[in-house]
Amino acid sequence: IYKEEPTSDIEYITYTDYVNLQKNYKDAIVVVVHEGCVYCEKYESVVEEIADEYTTPVYYYEYDGNIKVTGTPTTIVIKNGYVVDSIVGYMTYSVISEKLDDLGVK
Repeated sequence: IYKEEPTSDIEYITYTDYVNLQKNYKDAIVVVVHEGCVYCEKYESVVEEIADEYTTPVYYYEYDGNIKVTGTPTTIVIKNGYVVDSIVGYMTYSVISEKLDDLGVK
């Protein structure tokens, strides 16, 4: 999706991987991005900081219509296999980390 490979080791997952996170009662943060999305590219450094600061696995998902979102980037928080929040749009690390902390993300 990006002209340069992301500097972190955050992997892209498929729709099947996304479904399996829920089937297997996993915790995860899935960031839905879209090619050419300026805010997605801007959000990349924030996502990398989340991956560095939290133990919950963080993944990218290239928007393909299978996951219903109203815009990109969308940060989907999955706890014990359930989507507990879907946060639409770019935000700073301090804003997203506060939301993650409120949701009990580790």
